[in-house]
Amino acid sequence: MKYTYEEILQQCFNHYGETYTATGENSQSVKGLVNFIQDDIQNRLRYWWRKELKEFETVAAYTTGTVTVATSSGVSTVTGTSTVWTAAMVGRKFIIDDEKTAYKIASFTSTTSITLDRIYINNSDHTNTMSTASTGYSIVQDQYELPRDFAGFVYQNIRNVEEETVLKVMDAIEFDQKYPSPYESDEPTMAVLRGLSQTSSYSTGTITIATSGSTSTVTGSGTTFTSAMVGKVLRVRGESMEYTIASYASATSITLTEKYLNPDNGTNTLSTGTSYDIDPPGNSLLDLYPFPTYQWHLKYWAYCRLPRLIHGEDVSMLPDHKALLTGSLWQMALWKKNYNDANSLYGVYEKDIEVLRTQVAAIPKNPRIKVRTSETINP
Repeated sequence: MKYTYEEILQQCFNHYGETYTATGENSQSVKGLVNFIQDDIQNRLRYWWRKELKEFETVAAYTTGTVTVATSSGVSTVTGTSTVWTAAMVGRKFIIDDEKTAYKIASFTSTTSITLDRIYINNSDHTNTMSTASTGYSIVQDQYELPRDFAGFVYQNIRNVEEETVLKVMDAIEFDQKYPSPYESDEPTMAVLRGLSQTSSYSTGTITIATSGSTSTVTGSGTTFTSAMVGKVLRVRGESMEYTIASYASATSITLTEKYLNPDNGTNTLSTGTSYDIDPPGNSLLDLYPFPTYQWHLKYWAYCRLPRLIHGEDVSMLPDHKALLTGSLWQMALWKKNYNDANSLYGVYEKDIEVLRTQVAAIPKNPRIKVRTSETINP
């Protein structure tokens, strides 16, 4: 039993003798409830056909030039000689050669000036002054954002393709107890999930969106889009739906994989310049340790979240939609404060979940993503 997104919405409204319209006053709220239930179902069940082999590359350490550190008014500023630092280094770790403290880069001023997240303390004499006037250093990236659809590791390890080694995924509390002040840089052997990102990777300027056929084009004002944004997620501020960036045309033009839907008027157009986020907050963060010194290619198997339902013709990837429908009805009853109906529907929803669990257990592993012997990294 499967329904389109619009059919589920229609049945929710029909249950209360109301008529669903895409631009109705209550429609946007109920749309969010359907996606909430899909999220609840996928969090409670794991699907073989939603396991994917993911990969990313580490960033090589930057060690060009030498540095001096000066502290004034509680701020430690690093000045470089022959350095070419960039704004992308903000958030990375800064380590002076032969010292055992890692600082986070708090801000970027120029190619030769950055500030640290806390006061510099010399490991030798515990002052705020360096032992030598100018010395070597390294800037390393220890934290990486995982894809938007990441929902967990299938196996608690990650494979280093070049070195043919395995990184163990550790519990954050266990890691922090063992390494209270990590500072070493080398080939990573451990990985730790650190919660969710709190900021977007890019949000400069404003955007408008126009749709022709099935293609939605985003036009920026005051933006500097780059080709590196392809594959990332875009979300208009104040909206809940997220769209994948399909292609890059220029610093002010990108296209989306999905057709944009304006929640205010039901059209496929955003005509007023509006704030937005690319890679909005909410991506899982992964720390690597020791801090990577070279560019390595890492692979891992991940559970993946189901795509959000956006358009009326969208169909959930759940193998059966009965639980999705009854769960949506349950949430709508709560939203309408009809608690007697909500209690009854909740019981039906729980039974439908168990039926779906049995159906999922009978689904064969998808041959397209079947684990090959050479890719198996589960010890």
